[in-house]
Amino acid sequence: MGEENKVYTCRLAKAKCDKGTMSNYLNVKTDHGIVWEKTCDPGSTNDDKQPLMNACDYKEGDNVVHFGRCNSYTNPGNIVDLEEILFGPAITISKHLMGCGGCKCKPILIDVWENVDKTHLVGGVPALTQDSTLYCRNGGTITIMTQEEVEAESKK
Repeated sequence: MGEENKVYTCRLAKAKCDKGTMSNYLNVKTDHGIVWEKTCDPGSTNDDKQPLMNACDYKEGDNVVHFGRCNSYTNPGNIVDLEEILFGPAITISKHLMGCGGCKCKPILIDVWENVDKTHLVGGVPALTQDSTLYCRNGGTITIMTQEEVEAESKK
């Protein structure tokens, strides 16, 4: 991606996990002293300026909250499902078809964001862009949503 086409990420940008059931907003508890001139929430209609995020903004509960329910089969919370043991696999299949399968998402983040902009620093750390990814120990890949994805989600 060319330098002029980079989309930087700031507080209130939406992210999703490929193992989660919903998207959620990213947060920065302490800003790094740099705000973005444009709104960072593609679904927002206001002109609020938000602080830019960097590669180290990956803490569970502070920067990344949750993504609904976790559907990863490597998540220990999903390995043994008491309802499946008691009532058979039909109950688990029914839950997944209704969109309520999996255990509650509690991201366990492995390391800092990857695919960051190392040429632009935010608080002395590479800047987070829309191309950045984060990995969860439970098997999920967290990505930052594009404006098109946010708009499509809001129409559902």
